[in-house]
Amino acid sequence: MKKLFEKYREIIVYLIVGVLTTIVSWGACFVAKFFLDSDIAFQNFMINTIGWVVGVVFAYPLNRKWVFKSTNKHIIKEFFGFAASRLSTWILDIVIMYVFINLWTVFLPLCTKLHTEVAFIGNMMSLDKLHYWFVKIFISAVLVTILNYVFSKVLIFGKKKGKKGDEGCEPGFSYDPAVKKPVLKCSVCNGEQVAGFTVLETGAFEEEGLIRNEKDLADFKKKYGIEGDIEKIY
Repeated sequence: MKKLFEKYREIIVYLIVGVLTTIVSWGACFVAKFFLDSDIAFQNFMINTIGWVVGVVFAYPLNRKWVFKSTNKHIIKEFFGFAASRLSTWILDIVIMYVFINLWTVFLPLCTKLHTEVAFIGNMMSLDKLHYWFVKIFISAVLVTILNYVFSKVLIFGKKKGKKGDEGCEPGFSYDPAVKKPVLKCSVCNGEQVAGFTVLETGAFEEEGLIRNEKDLADFKKKYGIEGDIEKIY
């Protein structure tokens, strides 16, 4: 079970953080709706903007520390990059809410003339503004969650690759010594060595690559800035 969790830890923790962020963001929207009317386009825009800002401020430290375990020392730069990466999903959220809340309301009378079932759905959706939360939960939230993960994984917290050095390795990768340590996993049968990291909390082994010679080992150490001898495990 631990190995399964460790394998999908990032996605699992991201979903947990995503749920917490969503609750906080929707909570901000809920409070804002006491003062603003979502049926008015500009005020609907303001409601979603408030929710987005609160969500970004809440989500950044959790994603940095718990999900992607970033060790980037340039926190302010990273935060603005994180916020910028979510601008597209913020715009997507605004567009979705505008189309399904404001434009849908405009065209609904036309739809009701075409089909009685649409009229029934329209009447049901207008009760207590349930359509607002239906769109927010089942359409906007799903798309935004997926895109936010991709952007954070690839653009913000992903491992940065530098230019290849003279030895063909790619410097610029990092790891957190408080979370994992570099090791060589050796086979007692054929002497094969695999470089990787042992997760200190669980003991799980994360494979990086086969070490065939001294050059492979030197490249691995240079890639992660490792100095000295690497512990061997069997």
